[in-house]
Amino acid sequence: GYLIGAVAESVFEKISKKRKGLMSITDTGHIIICNCPAIEKVLLLVNEIRANPRYSNVGCVVITDRLDEIPEEFKLHGIKFVKGDPRREEALMKANISGCSGVFILAVDPKDPASDEKTFAVGTIIEMLKKEKNLEFKVVVEVVSKENMKMMRRSNVDGIVTPDGITDCLMVQEFLSPGVHDIIQQIISNMVGSQFYILETELHGYRVSDIQVAVLQHSANMQVIGIVKGGKQR
Repeated sequence: GYLIGAVAESVFEKISKKRKGLMSITDTGHIIICNCPAIEKVLLLVNEIRANPRYSNVGCVVITDRLDEIPEEFKLHGIKFVKGDPRREEALMKANISGCSGVFILAVDPKDPASDEKTFAVGTIIEMLKKEKNLEFKVVVEVVSKENMKMMRRSNVDGIVTPDGITDCLMVQEFLSPGVHDIIQQIISNMVGSQFYILETELHGYRVSDIQVAVLQHSANMQVIGIVKGGKQR
């Protein structure tokens, strides 16, 4: 009876720690999401990631100090939770950042440009850990204000996304050509329609027209809409 009681107590304690985000993650190849501005936003991000065939079964872990327990919505979608400040190495290690395949850093408050300071701190710490431990994975951050883009680039993260001004531009385009919004939404989403891709090519030094002809002759259904050369978009 004592043995059964001790085992039961141990199991309940483990479940309680897991629910409160106090357990260390042992998964590998998972995606880490830093900060949780809203449960719905995290779910949308996870669904977009998993809509890509390469990441259809990927595990996702959220690091935040704004939740006391894992939400039921996270459980239903197989999302794990680590309670802590992603600016602290301890929280990042608990989420097993050394074994992850990528990191997304969301703005704590998408409406407050001051959130960019915390995002910058998290990105900088993660890039330092990557360098110290010789880790290879991509880090993409959300920036509230495009005025902070220059600061964010100093963190050396792989990608920076800002919604600042995009809605206004889309509203004007929708006014000028109704239906543009639906097309853009399909292109930027993994869930429906076509998507943007940046692919390597062996056709270095060729004219754009030659590359377009080669793409038309390719077995895949692709269209060339631009070229990245020397780090610049053309």
